[in-house]
Amino acid sequence: MSESTTRAGAEKAAASSAQPPPPPGYPTNPQPYAAYGANPMGPSVVMYPQGVMYPPMDPNIQKIHEYLPWSIINICFGGCVLGIIAIILSLQTRSRKRSGDAASARCWSIATLIYNICVTLVGIGIIIFIIVYFVVVVNAVKNVSDSYQSYGK
Repeated sequence: MSESTTRAGAEKAAASSAQPPPPPGYPTNPQPYAAYGANPMGPSVVMYPQGVMYPPMDPNIQKIHEYLPWSIINICFGGCVLGIIAIILSLQTRSRKRSGDAASARCWSIATLIYNICVTLVGIGIIIFIIVYFVVVVNAVKNVSDSYQSYGK
């Protein structure tokens, strides 16, 4: 009697700990697999059949700036080529942050900051040059026009 009672209790405990079946259309075996190129030393992106799960980010890594909006604005200031390089630097910073590599992310962030400053200053310099150039050209054309008008009188 005690053996059957023990067996019935074990079966009941096993039945209560069993998970309910997944809803229809949901994968029955969602085994994660590591993403290609993941950092073996730190947290990596875990891919599930139903989507991508990123590990929670360290607060120190979250504080590292990516400067992506500034890089996008630099497309207008520095032209397409310089702006796209700035965006690539920002995306490299973001990928290092997501892989959990804080030291590399800080280096890329500093490089992005310096590059964005340079591109912005070059862009502002080009805008000032264009404005000064057109003011000088308009003034020269006005002086030539005035000299022709006074020559004919």
